Amino acid sequence: MPQPAPTPTHQLNRVLLEQLHRCNQPARRVRLRNQLVVANLGLVHRVAASQRDKGRLGYDDLVSVGCIGLIKAIEAFDPKRGLNLSTVAVPFIRGAMQHEERDRYQPIKTPRRLRELQQRICSLQQQRHQRGLLPLGEGALARALGCRTEQLREAGAVQRALRLQSLDAPIQGCSNPDTSALTLLDVVSEAVAC
Repeated sequence: MPQPAPTPTHQLNRVLLEQLHRCNQPARRVRLRNQLVVANLGLVHRVAASQRDKGRLGYDDLVSVGCIGLIKAIEAFDPKRGLNLSTVAVPFIRGAMQHEERDRYQPIKTPRRLRELQQRICSLQQQRHQRGLLPLGEGALARALGCRTEQLREAGAVQRALRLQSLDAPIQGCSNPDTSALTLLDVVSEAVAC
């Protein structure tokens, strides 16, 4: 089956990306990158239109963030792989929009690096569970993920902070037997009364 003819945008992208890949002059690289961004704004607008109803970001915000994703895709593009820029750019653009949505409307502002570390922790432990292996301890987990144990603890604290709990739930880890039925609502009520 014959390949469809490349569109004018694909042809322009191919020429500009080849020039960008060979160029060593920083000012020229920026000009070439900016030409690629302008030539592919339609792609950003299409992705923004598909994401518009999936969150709380406005269309203009989605386009702004999508342009940053497009720039990252252009900088990461490898012409030797034989792919079209749009194939590489769409995940970058959509990912930038989703990251912005998640970061902007998070109930508690926490560093993205810690949330991403927590996701990697969960993913690794889940893979081990699926293979019938025991979960890794803190030290082994830190080595496997290439981080420090303090970072693991921070990521765990962020995960716990983001977990919603009922005000009527009993407080965990209370060592005083007289306060075994103490709830978060009780603690908040006492703090407000003082």
